Amino acid sequence: MTVCVVSAEVPIARDEALHLRPLVELVARAQQFKSRVVISRGKRSADAKEMMPVIQLAPEHGGVRLQAEGEDAREVIAALAAIIDQAVQRVMAEEAQPQNGAGEGTTRGDP
Repeated sequence: MTVCVVSAEVPIARDEALHLRPLVELVARAQQFKSRVVISRGKRSADAKEMMPVIQLAPEHGGVRLQAEGEDAREVIAALAAIIDQAVQRVMAEEAQPQNGAGEGTTRGDP
């Protein structure tokens, strides 16, 4: 059995990206792997398999560092990085959509 250590810097382009729902998904996914996983921001870090420490870490704009140690370290890093990336992409897509009721392009009542 080969034990390896893998780490990755994962950028977070929007503060709103890692709200409660994606953090719950991240922790639940981390728990599916055997490797020890740590998420860090600045000088603070948390066990990625524990909900409260991850929430208290408050990952935000700038990014986080993921580090895993174990036989499935590569897989867990890839899975968690994908969850973060999807959360950021979701927020960016929502921001790009025009707001309903903003009055732009509406022609209600016009013949």
